[in-house]
Order: sequence, then structure tokens, then C-alpha cells
Amino acid sequence: MSKPSPCNQFVQAFRAMLDTFPDKRTGQNKHYSLVDAALGAFAVFFTHRPSLLASQRDRQASKGKSNAHTRFGLEEIPTDNQLRARLDPVSPELGFPLFEQGLVI
Repeated sequence: MSKPSPCNQFVQAFRAMLDTFPDKRTGQNKHYSLVDAALGAFAVFFTHRPSLLASQRDRQASKGKSNAHTRFGLEEIPTDNQLRARLDPVSPELGFPLFEQGLVI
């Protein structure tokens, strides 16, 4: 069995860390998970475009699949505004342990 790529290792570690973050949302406003929002925000760095959703829709149309689903495992791709709304309340310090591990992609 081959060793997972550094990117896959990072995504797995990132996902595991995100699963520990508190979710303070209440009521009906729980459509996009924190995992999808955070991985979506990270994935935008691989698109070379300002909008993850637009980039992945174009990729889906031209290639039949999107990196957001295949590489990052997103269930759904939030819009830019949904990414900001979901991530703005999250303290950046919650992510420090992952980056202190020295995982490099």
C-alpha cells in the first residue's frame, strides 16, 4: 500500500482537528459544516481564483469532477459569503496545533 501524499495527510489531519472545534450555531442555520467551510477556505489557495465555488463549478463542467470533492472531500461547496459567515466566529488559535506539527504540503 502506498503512503498517502503530503496533501492527503494534511487534509486528514486538518479534518480531524476541525472535528474537535465547537459549533455554537443553533436553530436551522446549520447547512454547511465547519469542516466544509474550513477546507473550502483552504482549497481556494489551490484554485488560483478568488471564488472557490465558481472555480469548482467550472472544473466540474470541464472535467466532470471538482477538486473540492475529490481532493478535499467536501460534501458541499459553500459560497464565499457562506465561508466568511461560518469561519469568522472561529478563533484562529484553534488551528495552531496543526501547524505547529510541521505538516507541509
